[in-house]
Amino acid sequence: MSSKLFRFLAALIVGMVIATGLYKSLLGENSEPWEKVGFDSLKSAMQEGLVQMHWQWQYEGRPESILYESTRPERVLMNAKGWPALKPSEESCRAFLDIFAGDVLVEVSGLELEVNIMQQLGIDVELLEQEYINDTGEFVDICSYRRMGQKIEYHLGTGNLF
Repeated sequence: MSSKLFRFLAALIVGMVIATGLYKSLLGENSEPWEKVGFDSLKSAMQEGLVQMHWQWQYEGRPESILYESTRPERVLMNAKGWPALKPSEESCRAFLDIFAGDVLVEVSGLELEVNIMQQLGIDVELLEQEYINDTGEFVDICSYRRMGQKIEYHLGTGNLF
């Protein structure tokens, strides 16, 4: 009976080793860290937000500013083309990102926590002055948002996000 028990345990251990190897190869190496997925989600939220701001500006009769609501209501100055009018500064770039990745109140098991997505993802903010020539041949300032191997660039006043 001990040989049957030994074979059973050996088969169980081999099965567990194979299952662990499959798990690592299928899920472990190919799964993206939450930070990468979070940064990609942030880019999608910014793209959607820019479109919403533009359509809201159109709907409200093209005012100088709109009250945009994402995680909290935010007054956004708009330019004549219907895009956020940001001053070319790192502070403005940071404030724009804060609309989408600022403090969010999260409730976990009845406990409310304030989480700053920008800090959690480790996003660096930089203003690139007169860096890009747009379709009309004009130089455009860029708000650059970066984290390990990922970046988002917003071309100020154009609605273009890359």
